[in-house]
Amino acid sequence: MTTRVSALYNSLADLYLWLAKAARRLDFGYQKGRNGNRPGGASRQRREYSQFREDVIVVLFLIGYLLAALVTNLYVLPENELISGLYAISVLIAAHRSSPLAVALTDALAVVFYLYNAAVKGAPVGTQELSVFAILMVGYLSVVIARQRMEAAKQAKEFKEAQQQLQQFLAMVSHDLDQPLTILSGHVQILGDGTGGESPAAKQRSLATVRDMTQRIRRLVDDVEDTSHIGSNRFKVYPERMDLVALADQIVDEQRHTSGKHALVLEAPPSLQGWWDRDRLSQLLTNLISNAIRYSPAGSEVRVAVQPLDGKVILSVSDDGIGIPAEQQQFLFQPFSRLEGAKTRKGTGLGLYISKAIVEAHNGQLWVESGHGNGTSFYVSLPIGHGVAQDSDHHDILQEAS
Repeated sequence: MTTRVSALYNSLADLYLWLAKAARRLDFGYQKGRNGNRPGGASRQRREYSQFREDVIVVLFLIGYLLAALVTNLYVLPENELISGLYAISVLIAAHRSSPLAVALTDALAVVFYLYNAAVKGAPVGTQELSVFAILMVGYLSVVIARQRMEAAKQAKEFKEAQQQLQQFLAMVSHDLDQPLTILSGHVQILGDGTGGESPAAKQRSLATVRDMTQRIRRLVDDVEDTSHIGSNRFKVYPERMDLVALADQIVDEQRHTSGKHALVLEAPPSLQGWWDRDRLSQLLTNLISNAIRYSPAGSEVRVAVQPLDGKVILSVSDDGIGIPAEQQQFLFQPFSRLEGAKTRKGTGLGLYISKAIVEAHNGQLWVESGHGNGTSFYVSLPIGHGVAQDSDHHDILQEAS
């Protein structure tokens, strides 16, 4: 019996060393990632590391518990008495803290310990089917509980993150509404004063400011409305035959007059006809160009290019601005996302999310190429013909116009 216990101890010691080495390897990889070599999925790697480390700790603790249960069964309980419940308890403990994989491993260890206990006491292994089945059933139910617990924790975390995003969004909307409403209120008060002290030119300037602020508020409301429609089969595009180069030239000219501090350059053929939604592409171009202006220094160049290629058109907007680090690029097209280090800049974080929906509704693609401090280029690929996507969550199915 001493030889058997010694062999079991050696096997458990080998398992302990393997788990410890795995934990050290994972810890080394995690620390290496923290020092600057970690890819964009940093938060996921951090969660996996934390869960694995906790699993190792729990499994090692339960191995100690199973050893204690084995000793109890061998030396404390009567010679012919076996208590399978002592081993099943370890599985329930694992279900409370560990991942489903760790729970299944604990259940397997509990069965091995129980059968070894039965063999040492001289009980025929073939007579232990009911007890082994009971431990396995406890293990199965514990795995289910562990899965449900982890899913509930994941949903709770997602809900908390959604709440935080909503609070940030409401704060941004409030901030973006505050300035135009304040300016609007001041100029309306001037116009409605009735004292006659304002010159006709000053009144015209006030009226122009009122129009600009009203349009700014209207754009914000439209962005919020578009966001509510995306994913609900209410985000529509209405394609018509149009000249994309003429539209790009118009938007570039408008942005050139609006900004005045950047050199906007359009590189395009004289004309490029195709079937697209004019208003939506105008919205797309305005979003991309205004982003390039917002995140690049005054006096720098913003380049807009339109180029036909193999039955498609490639539209690009490039700047020499602050650039986008690789770890942030995966979040660019999510709602309410804004660049770290650019929180003081205006915007609700909806522009690129809506832009992506516009492109996908045309059965196109939108992607970004950038590096921190190296500027940014957004590329759009659109079919030149009838390119409205079919069976998509971002639009209603439209019939081609003839």
